[in-house]
Amino acid sequence: MQNITAYSVFAGLTTACLIGVAMANSGPKTQATEYRDRVTALHDDIREVKIVDKLGINTEKQIRLVIPDKCEKEGEFELHHLASSAGLEESYILIPTLCLWIEVGYNETRIGVRLDLKFINAVMNQYSDLTFYHIHPGDLPDLENHFPSYKDLITLVLLNARSVWKPKVIIKNRLITILGAMEYKFSNKSKVEYFMNKYRKIGLRGYEAQNLAYEYMRPKYRNDYYTKIKNCKLYSGTIQQKIIKCSPIKTKAFTLIFRPTSRDDKY
Repeated sequence: MQNITAYSVFAGLTTACLIGVAMANSGPKTQATEYRDRVTALHDDIREVKIVDKLGINTEKQIRLVIPDKCEKEGEFELHHLASSAGLEESYILIPTLCLWIEVGYNETRIGVRLDLKFINAVMNQYSDLTFYHIHPGDLPDLENHFPSYKDLITLVLLNARSVWKPKVIIKNRLITILGAMEYKFSNKSKVEYFMNKYRKIGLRGYEAQNLAYEYMRPKYRNDYYTKIKNCKLYSGTIQQKIIKCSPIKTKAFTLIFRPTSRDDKY
């Protein structure tokens, strides 16, 4: 199987004082200050906030793109366009209540993007309704590459595991390709909660998510996932039609739901 694009987790960024925003002394600077006030994680961010009006690829490690006044539908449209035109992966987090997009990827390559987990955790401590996005760019010839990699699913575990105890917390995970949006989540929250409670009882409090990630890295879960993807190839039609026909896909650990790009969507 071709290497599916990696969406690896990296938590090595350290906290430092925020560098001043290099903007004119007018509206944009006031706006940047406003969003630093509303998203407290930006106060301690090692990266400089740059307010822009469109989602894009950012390869500058010292800069973090922030896109205000753009809600889910419009932002997803731009990510579809980005998947069509960009040569690198990128990752964003959407705060729906603010219609605010924040770039959370770095070390972007054609086949991977690292996730700024420390910054994301700080945002998660403040907001209970978040959506994580990443793109697989290009006209991908293999059906597998229109699905999250298994590393993407393990990232889901690390981000979402603790929320099973918090019914009011909504954390969504989505992959965007030129064919559509793939949302992925746990298949059985009761099973996740069982494992999490088990880890606590044996003295692993504080490390529940990491141990659940180890559990779901077992071959039986990984093989189940790739078998389900392989079965999609048995359907007739284009890659998009095959994915539509086999969606939703439910494995022992994860469920994936595909939403195709509309024919009316124009890039």
